Amino acid sequence: MNKTNLCILHTNDTHSYLEEFGKRAALVQEIKQKNTSKNIHTLLVDSGDVFSGTMYFTMYQGKKEAELMNMLGYDAMTFGNHGFDLGSKALADFLKIIHFPMISSNVICTQDADLKDYVGTKIVPYQMLDLENGERIGLFGMTTPSTVESASPSEDIIFADPKQTAETMVNMFHAHGINKIILLSHLGDNEDAVLAEQVSGISLIVGAHTHRVLQEPLKIRHQETQFETVIVQAGSYGEYLGQVDLTFDTVSGELQQVTACLHDIAAYPQVDSAVQEVIETIKYERHQLATQKIVDNAKKIDGNRLALRKSETVLGNIIADAYFYHAQKQGFSPDFAVVNSGGIRNSLPAGEVTFGDIVKILPFSKTLKVLSITGKMLMDALQKGLYPQVSQLQVTYDYEKPKGQQLVESKLIKGDRLLAIDENKNYILATNSFVGIGKDGYKAFKQAEVLFAGEELDVHILTDYLQHMPQPVRFPEEQRIMIKNVAQVSEK
Repeated sequence: MNKTNLCILHTNDTHSYLEEFGKRAALVQEIKQKNTSKNIHTLLVDSGDVFSGTMYFTMYQGKKEAELMNMLGYDAMTFGNHGFDLGSKALADFLKIIHFPMISSNVICTQDADLKDYVGTKIVPYQMLDLENGERIGLFGMTTPSTVESASPSEDIIFADPKQTAETMVNMFHAHGINKIILLSHLGDNEDAVLAEQVSGISLIVGAHTHRVLQEPLKIRHQETQFETVIVQAGSYGEYLGQVDLTFDTVSGELQQVTACLHDIAAYPQVDSAVQEVIETIKYERHQLATQKIVDNAKKIDGNRLALRKSETVLGNIIADAYFYHAQKQGFSPDFAVVNSGGIRNSLPAGEVTFGDIVKILPFSKTLKVLSITGKMLMDALQKGLYPQVSQLQVTYDYEKPKGQQLVESKLIKGDRLLAIDENKNYILATNSFVGIGKDGYKAFKQAEVLFAGEELDVHILTDYLQHMPQPVRFPEEQRIMIKNVAQVSEK
């Protein structure tokens, strides 16, 4: 027999969208049963980012995702960048539950306090899988090095170069006589295509990160050997189950035939009853929490993403004030608060505001950090950080000036007084756990002394702040961030 058949079922970037798991489970079972009757081996894999995006993640922090993936019988996955959103502890809790390996060739966790014990058991650099016909498949995984900036991995985790890692993996598989090689990639489709041009020998890349709906697979040839690599990706949010049917030449390992499609999960008529029972339970729990009334709001407060990334906004002020207030409740006397606009994703509606509304505004599950910083650290951070929103500060930017020089004035608000920030003075800063470790350009804060690292999530911090205010809540326009030459603001 000179042919080897293999079916890959794949998902990516599901981001805690759990409610269609029952349909996905039934579809997976149907495909597996058909393939078993034809002696075709089936693998179910995920290319990362099951964390972050819905209220389910706020509630369960990945534990339900792990439970449901076990029920579906996943064979392997790789890290997504959002897997590190809550640091290593939540990821370790996820690894503790899953029954399948996290295949990661370029994410090195051997020095991380929470993850190191899983290295070699749950976290493995590759797998060599034996098929029923005696053939072997090589499976490896990689994650974008930009995770260092876009999420919150510990400084003890290393993200190795993808190209060098891929070359090492392909050479290692070839040394073991394996020429059918599959990569679970959380790099993005453009990076996948470049990798296929540069590294010969990868048969299939199961992609992620860019949320591409690839109804037809990409086929990329290596720039020298002309080896053809197939690239697939299944959109996002669990809307699709990808299927790739592969026929290899058993001896050479070359792909003789590739058939790929995306199954629309919403259109599938069946559900797995056991999985659906879990879904109905968590839907009820979510509904009970989401519909809890938090406050009455006098008027809608805009959370427009473009506005937040251009200037001060009322919603940005509210969230910065909430962190300031929460730091005070922890017994600190903060001088000011700074948060990033990138984590603010929705508006505060007029009328009744529910907990579900709060989760839509702050979906990324950040916590409070209280830092001791110098005035110079503050000014460096405000100069280079992306889209700040502030409390107890008044800052001025001039967008005619070059980047890195646009902050022209920063003052501390003390009652009715405005005090110039002293570069040499120490101040107490309240911020979130993302900015507090130097992300989004706030690198100056990495050198700060950490006075407090809280565990209460930002949704509860904001909820508590809103509830302590007179009802209905009203928020005036203020002038905390002033812009000169506003026509240039989009260039910041």
